[in-house]
Amino acid sequence: MGSFESTLNRNRDKNEIVFSFNFPLSMIKEKTFIELTYVTESSNKEFGQLLKFNIETESGQNIVQIKFDLKPGNESLLFIDIEYLNEFFSKEFSPQYFKTKEESEYRWNDPNYLADLSKNLSSPSPAEISDLIVDGTNGVIFRSFFSKRENRHHFDYENDNSYQYIRGFGALSEVDQNEFLGRVEDVKTKGFPIFKGINDLNLISLLEESFKMLEFNLEFPDPKTGATKFELSSIMRFVFQDFLMRDLIGSLKGFLESFERISSLSSVRANSERLYSNNSDVVDINALLIDFSRITLKKSDHVQKFIDRSLKLFQIGDTIKINRHQGVASEIFVIRDGEEVLLADLGFGYTQLLPIILKIAVAAKRKENNDPFGPYSGSVFLLEEPESNLHPSYQSKLAELIFDAANTFNIQFIIETHSEYMIRNFQYLTAIKAIPSNATKIYYFNQPESEDFKESPYREIEIMKDGRLSREFGEGFFDEIPRLLAFLYNSSSN
Repeated sequence: MGSFESTLNRNRDKNEIVFSFNFPLSMIKEKTFIELTYVTESSNKEFGQLLKFNIETESGQNIVQIKFDLKPGNESLLFIDIEYLNEFFSKEFSPQYFKTKEESEYRWNDPNYLADLSKNLSSPSPAEISDLIVDGTNGVIFRSFFSKRENRHHFDYENDNSYQYIRGFGALSEVDQNEFLGRVEDVKTKGFPIFKGINDLNLISLLEESFKMLEFNLEFPDPKTGATKFELSSIMRFVFQDFLMRDLIGSLKGFLESFERISSLSSVRANSERLYSNNSDVVDINALLIDFSRITLKKSDHVQKFIDRSLKLFQIGDTIKINRHQGVASEIFVIRDGEEVLLADLGFGYTQLLPIILKIAVAAKRKENNDPFGPYSGSVFLLEEPESNLHPSYQSKLAELIFDAANTFNIQFIIETHSEYMIRNFQYLTAIKAIPSNATKIYYFNQPESEDFKESPYREIEIMKDGRLSREFGEGFFDEIPRLLAFLYNSSSN
């Protein structure tokens, strides 16, 4: 699509591009999303850079946000709605572990339980979260971060005579309470300053360090004694350590890794050359040949079988051979009945087909070697105009190639095409039950400025079990050949 600037919508309010994705969090029942906002680099308008990202719920509750200050040396800001998270987890998790007031009182009067808790107070487990006010002989646990009740926890270590005294929120003076609540509100509305030079840091590392800094900032010592004046409640420890540090960052890692499962191939795939140079990046095949040379294939390999099967489908040959010359150039040979034939001698259409086959093979082999979730866990392949420069019969067979790859390697294909022949073959394969009816979905994009476009930019079309389409295509696609034939028939009749 060119530079960042040329990718921006023409009718826009801001010079930014915003992407929104599903972002499931195991501890939040409501549907959640991640939103990434990019703007033009100040120094080079051809490129964009991340301005902010935020994670929010379907109801619009903003959980976490970072706004990057793009000026060198300036601080960026982290925003978290701590009060919302505290209230949410207090309601969601406490009842799971403390069913009744009596059960809680029993646990808080058990000296062994208290001794264990005192040793691990800085990182409690979910089982130590209580939504009940419990008065025991050894102490009081308050039910929420913002409880106004007078609270004190007293714990004696068994191994020595040291004494630990931690004050709950309700035990703070009014001045300290207001100071703390002010900090919480500032983190929500004004943001918490994080590292300078932020664009040089990994996003995962940035969040981990920022959460630790923020947690430390929320606790403050008594200026007279130096002892902890206020320490986060167990529910807030859970928010920072289990939710923010583990669940949210784990989901973010998975989100970023998902982009590594996306492959793409443009319509400008290959030119017809006797020798392909590494130095040329005009077409996809040059880099693709280098990638293909780095994977190891055996005859029994599923990927090698797919390559050979695809070559035979299009009657190209039995298999292929790629010769690398001094690491700077490549020759592509097709093996036909034991004879090596240079690809450039077979016609331009073959040079357009082969990159599709090789790209699928490279993507599948990389997943097989590197994917921790299994050899062929789900991935996405973006394919632009695969029918370019192909004979109509080959355009039709593309449907069989694509379904074979999707079925063998668990790939979801997103294809931009103008090929009636390929779509018709998908209909045929569905009608004869070679592929299920829910295997394909068509989005037909209406012509801008048309009446259909005013209603919706696109229409969704299903291929039904009998091969028929659930809706008609727009004018000028499937109806063009019948229109011309009707004209010719009327002309001959006249």
